[in-house]
Amino acid sequence: MRPRLTVAAPDTSATVPTAELLARFHPTTRGRSPLGPFDSLVDSSAARRLLGFEPRYGWRDAVVG
Repeated sequence: MRPRLTVAAPDTSATVPTAELLARFHPTTRGRSPLGPFDSLVDSSAARRLLGFEPRYGWRDAVVG
């Protein structure tokens, strides 16, 4: 059986910090690791580990920079 991978952006598209969104919309959800201000809730670590996937660009860089 081949491994199944999830590939997602490392950050959310929200302008509100992830922890604040979780507290507001999913108050009983608990994370397994600390979150950065806009970290995604989708784990792409297997794609990073097995395929070497690292996004080159992020939308925040394009908007800010």
